[in-house]
Amino acid sequence: MRKLKKSILVLLIFTVIFVAAGCSDDKDKEESGAGSGSANNHALAELSGEPGEWEFYNKRAEFIVISMANGDFNSVVAMFDATMSRLQSASVTGDIWTAIIAQAGEFTEIHGIENLEHEEDNIKYHICFITSRHENSGVTLQLVFDESGLVAGFFIADYPVLDDAGG
Repeated sequence: MRKLKKSILVLLIFTVIFVAAGCSDDKDKEESGAGSGSANNHALAELSGEPGEWEFYNKRAEFIVISMANGDFNSVVAMFDATMSRLQSASVTGDIWTAIIAQAGEFTEIHGIENLEHEEDNIKYHICFITSRHENSGVTLQLVFDESGLVAGFFIADYPVLDDAGG
């Protein structure tokens, strides 16, 4: 019952966040710095690898989680495709991370990544289920990448119980 209440609370929080994102104006986009800035471009250039190989997408997934843990939400949204950029600004991404920390505790490390490939309308998507350790539990994010490595989907998949969560 307690887990159900937590799940409902998390869903409610994200509903509010996404409604707020839909109501944001262009000023929020300008403040996010999405897709611009030499720091963002330099960080993205560091992500080597060949599109189509899992190492390429896994490095991007790790970069996203570590960037959020460091409070660098501009670098995260710089990796979004056009649709995600319209839906989720840097400030909304920060609000999502704040909600994650409120439930799972502070980030400690990446626990692991599982991969799934999905094809829809002749477009291949590479899905990384990246689980991170936090003080109170794990957090699994589902990051959907298009073939070029841009984020086409961003979801909280689960709050798994990990052995010795937090380290």
